[in-house]
Amino acid sequence: MKRITLCLLFMTLCSSFSLLAEDPSKKRKDYGDIKSGFVIGNISCQMGNNLFQVAATLAYGWEHQIEAYFPGLAGNIPHLQHVFSRCNTNCPEGAFTTWAEPSHKYHPIPFKNNVMLDGYFQSEKYFQNYRQKIIEHLEPRKEDLNYIMDKYGHLLTQPKTVGVHLRWYFEDGAGSVFIQYGKDYLKKAMAQFPKDSLFIICSNNPAFARKNMPEHITNVIFIENEADYIDLYLLSLCKHNIITNSTFGWWGAWLNNNPRKIVIAPYTWLHPVNGPITKDVVPKSWEKIKAKWGPVSKPETYQ
Repeated sequence: MKRITLCLLFMTLCSSFSLLAEDPSKKRKDYGDIKSGFVIGNISCQMGNNLFQVAATLAYGWEHQIEAYFPGLAGNIPHLQHVFSRCNTNCPEGAFTTWAEPSHKYHPIPFKNNVMLDGYFQSEKYFQNYRQKIIEHLEPRKEDLNYIMDKYGHLLTQPKTVGVHLRWYFEDGAGSVFIQYGKDYLKKAMAQFPKDSLFIICSNNPAFARKNMPEHITNVIFIENEADYIDLYLLSLCKHNIITNSTFGWWGAWLNNNPRKIVIAPYTWLHPVNGPITKDVVPKSWEKIKAKWGPVSKPETYQ
């Protein structure tokens, strides 16, 4: 019976993801007629930021029917193979101008042919009109989905799974840009779900996550020693999500295709000295809660 349940879940997931072929040209064939001209997505920072940059650039290309290029993705082979395999990493021919994002708040991007988009674009407003196409573009490879189902399918069959991403920040020269959430936030966020929920925890520092887990929460599974893209897709396959102030966790929740999902996010995203940018970062359909936060940790903490 357990094997039958897992097989049915796997078939459902495959249907939801609509797994695409491996030929990049075939993967893009349904994205509309391409006119002359191009847009380049400038790639910087880590995977969570890259996902925003890719999504905003793809949406811009689809909107204006021009080809999107991402030469900056070519340097990270694991991410290129497992997350961004459908992106065109060639360098387009011809001169181009650059449009730089003015601030962290949402700004409509004016049309310019042959342009590079430079910024973080951390708002779904840049690409919400193309949600399903972006989900298809970023869906996991069949091999990765098979791996997740073989190893974690027994968890994903549970009726009340909540994927939790807890980002651990440490001092890295960024000053007071980031803030750290811990036990108080998790306690309030987890209280939004039934007591018999199964919380699946992903973190870039499992020791920190364990230390900050509320004592009364016992139905918890910690995911450790997995590639970051496995964590990302595992989070997206849970019924609901809790995220902290992390673009990686944000994408784990956004890629969740459950139409009845509940997503809990922190009210304050960055240190208040940076201004109230959460307004555009957190989608309106997600629930924001206020909780205590503190400064980031010393680098040697929780090693």
